[in-house]
Amino acid sequence: MARKSKKNQVEEIIAAFAELEEKRSISREEIVAALKYAFETAYSKNAYDDELKARCDIDVEKGEFKLYWIRDVVEKLEYDFDWDINITLEEAQKTNPNIKIGDEFETLIPLETLNRNLVQRIEGLFTQRLKETCKKLIYDQFKVLEGNIITGQVEKVEPGKYVLIDLQGKANGFMPIKEAIPGEVYREKEQIKCYVKEVTLEAKKESITLSRADARFLFKLFGQEISEIQSGDVYIRNIVRIPGTRSKIVVSSKVPGLDAAGTCIGRNGSRIQKIVEQLANGKEKIDVIQYYDDPLMMIREALKPAVVLGIGTHKEEMTISTFDKDSKQKKTKTFVGSVADVVVSNETLNLAIGLKGQNAFLAKKISKFDKLNIVKIDDAYGNVTFKRMEQIEAEYNARKNPQTVKVEPTPIKVVEETVKETKAEETKTEETVYVTPS
Repeated sequence: MARKSKKNQVEEIIAAFAELEEKRSISREEIVAALKYAFETAYSKNAYDDELKARCDIDVEKGEFKLYWIRDVVEKLEYDFDWDINITLEEAQKTNPNIKIGDEFETLIPLETLNRNLVQRIEGLFTQRLKETCKKLIYDQFKVLEGNIITGQVEKVEPGKYVLIDLQGKANGFMPIKEAIPGEVYREKEQIKCYVKEVTLEAKKESITLSRADARFLFKLFGQEISEIQSGDVYIRNIVRIPGTRSKIVVSSKVPGLDAAGTCIGRNGSRIQKIVEQLANGKEKIDVIQYYDDPLMMIREALKPAVVLGIGTHKEEMTISTFDKDSKQKKTKTFVGSVADVVVSNETLNLAIGLKGQNAFLAKKISKFDKLNIVKIDDAYGNVTFKRMEQIEAEYNARKNPQTVKVEPTPIKVVEETVKETKAEETKTEETVYVTPS
C-alpha cells in the first residue's frame, strides 16, 4: 500500500480537528491543550518513577506532533537509576556543546516508538480531558443563565420522579418532580419553558436544575410577556404561589397615573391570559394585586373580590413545630405573633377563604401577618375588635397626602377582645407555597 504523502496527512489531521470542534462544540486551542496534556502526562508516567518530564509541541496547520523527553543537566548522577530524570554534563555536551549545568536537555521521541500501552493511556487521558473541558464549557455557558427562563425539549419523563429536558442539544436539564407543576402532563419531544434554578459543577458532570413550580418562574414569565415590566415602568413587588392552583402577584408603578395591575391584566384580560395558558394547562388562577405600603390595605387587596369591611390587629402567643434533621425529632417553638382579624361581608366569606382555604392562605403570605382570622360581619359584632375599612383607607390617604386630607377620628366601640375561630383557620391547606425572596 502506498504511503500517504505529508500533504494528505496534514489534511487528515486538520479534518479530524475540525470534526472534533463541531462534535464537541469546543475550540481547536482547547483540543490541542487536551492532546498536549495527554501526551505529557502519559509519558511522564512511563516508568517506575513518576518524576519524568515531557513536553509536547503540536502545530495542527503543519501536521506536526513532537514529543520531547526532558532531563535536567547535572555534573554527575547521584544514583545510577537517575538516568531517566537527569543527564550528566559530559553526556549532554556530546549533543549540545553549549549546554550547562541546570539547563534542560531535550530528547525527541519518535511517535512510532511508543508502545501500545502508552498509546492507550494517551487516548484515555485525551478523552477524559475533553470530557472535563466540555463539562466546564457547559457549566460556564449555563451558569450565566441561572435565574432566567430557558426553552428546551422534553427528552424523558420518569413518572413521579423527574423530567429530563434537552437544552438546545448542548446539555440536559433535570426537573425533579417537586419542581414540576402538579397536574401538568409532559410529553416527549414537547417544547417547554423552565426556570434555571441552579447550575452546579459536580465530579462526574455538570448539573442543571430546572423548575416550573418556583415563584421566580412566574416572575420571569411576567417579565417576558409584559413590556412595562421589561422597561421598569411596572415593578413586581411580591409573588406567592400554590403551583398549578393559584398565585397572587403584587405590582406597583413608578409612572404617575399608570395602573400597574390593569397593565399586567391587559384589555379584557388578554395579557394575563397568555401567561395563564403557559401554566398547568391554563388551570392556575393568577390574581394581580395593586401594591400598598400599608399592611391593612394590602390585606384588603389580597382578599379581593371578597368585600373587606374592617380589620383589627392584636398579638397572640403561637406555637410552631419544626423537624430537626440531626435528632430526627419534632421540636416546638413558642413566640408572640401578629394577628389580623378581617371582617368581610356575609356574602363573600367563602370567596375570602377560598377553596381549601387557599385564598386566605396566600393573602396571609402577602400580608406578612403570622395569622389571619376571617369572619363575616354577622359574627364580628361583640366578638372582634376592628376598625372599619373606610377609616383605614382615610388614614392611609391622610398619611400619603398630609396637606390635603384631614381625618376626623371615628370612635370605635371597644369590645372584649375574644376572637372567634373561623372557617379560615379550620380549613388549613397543606399545599406548598412559594414566596419570592425579599
